Amino acid sequence: MSGNPFEAPLSDLNPETDRDAIHLGEVWVDGKQLVVRSNTVLPPFCIKTNEPIPESELIKKTLTWLPPAYALVLLLGGPLLLLIVYLLVRKQCVLTYGIASSIRRKRRNRILLNCVISLLLFLAIPLTAPLKSPVPMVTALLAFIGSIVSLLLMGSQLRITKHRKGEFWISGCSADFLARFEAQPNSSDGFEP
Repeated sequence: MSGNPFEAPLSDLNPETDRDAIHLGEVWVDGKQLVVRSNTVLPPFCIKTNEPIPESELIKKTLTWLPPAYALVLLLGGPLLLLIVYLLVRKQCVLTYGIASSIRRKRRNRILLNCVISLLLFLAIPLTAPLKSPVPMVTALLAFIGSIVSLLLMGSQLRITKHRKGEFWISGCSADFLARFEAQPNSSDGFEP
């Protein structure tokens, strides 16, 4: 180190070979959830299968969290008020992680199948309207609404379940992937600087 007091200290870690060690300080496990700060880059392993992933295939995604109590706003104020509150109160976490190509392919196929089913159910609504009984139309309408809700729930493999002091609790990782981080001490007041 030179005599410059403002120079950054040198690290013994090699970014090419010690990638896990660099990122482990930013992440810890709480039960079955990963705790991270926004802009965390997870190691290049699949969050579902724990198999290595090329760095070029890592996914950078913005996850959004809203306190569950705000669901009451929907009941009391309607969807427009909920949208306004959502835009003002939401917390966002940018996370870079890996998903195996086989997992991505299965998920894409499930979403595509759900879209086709939703479209068919949507088309079934007016086709069942001329029938004497309203039961087929109501059934098609309810099934269509259920398929849309199902599509919305398929949105992401990871989900924020809690937020506190800039830390996000993320669910959706496999136990094998979480085991990579369990050796890390978890702090109750945040990450070490």
